[in-house]
Amino acid sequence: MENIIEVKNITFSYPESEEDAPAEPTLKDLSLDIRNGEFVAIVGPNGSGKSTLAKCLNALLLPEEGKVCVAGMDTSDEDLIWKIRSQVGMVFQNPDNQLVSSVVEDDVAFGPENLGVDPAEIRRRVDEALKAVNMYDNRRKGPHQLSGGQKQRVAIAGVLAMQSSCMIFDEPTAMLDPSGRAEIIDVICDLHRQGKTIVLITHFMEEAAKADRIVVLKDGQLAMEGTPLEVFAREDRLREMKLVLPFAIELADQLKARGIELPKDIVTEEDLMAALESLTAGRKTAGEAVPCA
Repeated sequence: MENIIEVKNITFSYPESEEDAPAEPTLKDLSLDIRNGEFVAIVGPNGSGKSTLAKCLNALLLPEEGKVCVAGMDTSDEDLIWKIRSQVGMVFQNPDNQLVSSVVEDDVAFGPENLGVDPAEIRRRVDEALKAVNMYDNRRKGPHQLSGGQKQRVAIAGVLAMQSSCMIFDEPTAMLDPSGRAEIIDVICDLHRQGKTIVLITHFMEEAAKADRIVVLKDGQLAMEGTPLEVFAREDRLREMKLVLPFAIELADQLKARGIELPKDIVTEEDLMAALESLTAGRKTAGEAVPCA
């Protein structure tokens, strides 16, 4: 599978002020490839460089050293900026900062209009994008009438309408309540199943557990990467970085300590529920008592 994004030895620093010299680099000689159609979660402690990396992936920031290529296009080439950003769309943390129109469907149309897309094609894209995030029935409402989760879904629709092949989510659920978070993660997982490349920046390990691969950053460098099962197996290393395991893994460990036999590959709550249902069904069939946790 070919890479849609290639990050090669990038270093980036934020200046302390316009007059001062650059501060300690936020990203340090970082390399990372993201394959087409992959779902990658990027996690790490506060200040590890997660959001800075996200902004480098679609040319909102340019590295001082190294380079970032999107579909073979160098992000430092000013002539390619709009092509790059049409390939890699970005959804930010605060939905209120992303909405620019007073009507939902107009907001979703904003990106394609700025790209000069034919009006009939814009109409089709807007309708499809809103249906994809279950917001079509709200198309004529004002953003102020929506919940935080609904606003975030509209922001996602705006990126979908630009037909981006890769979508970067920079902590999209950080400002939402649990039900709003669940809505957005369901949408993200649906988009991945439909073939979108997903890059999810998050500090919720339950969200990272749904990815194909987890990348852990620390002090602007790659600390570890692997499948969720591989990364979460390194519990001591994660705790050193003040990162916690997903609730499903911790609960499964507690149940195992009480003598309940569960498989080793439990990562998500869905995995745990399936394992418990299978165990319960098997013991009922055998006529055994089902132990209480």
